[in-house]
Amino acid sequence: MLEFRSRMTGESFKASVSNKGEFSFAASALTPGTYEVNFSDDPAIQVSSIEATGATVSHRTIDIPGGLPVKLTVHTSEAKSSLAGIALKNGKPFAGAMILLVPQDADQNPALFHRDQSDSDGSFAMAPLFPGRYTLLALENGWDLEWSNPAVLFQYLPNGLPVEIQPNAAANFNARVQ
Repeated sequence: MLEFRSRMTGESFKASVSNKGEFSFAASALTPGTYEVNFSDDPAIQVSSIEATGATVSHRTIDIPGGLPVKLTVHTSEAKSSLAGIALKNGKPFAGAMILLVPQDADQNPALFHRDQSDSDGSFAMAPLFPGRYTLLALENGWDLEWSNPAVLFQYLPNGLPVEIQPNAAANFNARVQ
């Protein structure tokens, strides 16, 4: 199910996607306005980009004007990737660090944040992950932070490790504990 949620009212409209990858709404279903587009029934699939004729697009948000037909092409990605590594402090494995995978565009899709804790041997693993660019953080006292707030994480991001997660791939990166 493809879901269009109105930014103004919070009301959502859903459309089934056919086996051919097509969907449609009745002419009166979506009134003019701004809508966030997501898949509502499968958290392992996300909207990666949208192309539109008759509407304006920004990330996964569309602005539908009145009186014109709108044609959308919705591109998707699947969470089939993984990341593993070791949290290191002073070059040695560190247990109990909060491991955060922060998406490059964190304010546009907070669902892409991933969190783990390093095990007694310093190891960590995260899956399933969507492909994309992230910053990998290992924080010694991260559990006390409002970690999902980019403003709070801003001070840690410059010392994080930039990583790119490829589709259907297993990545391995070590993270320096801050």
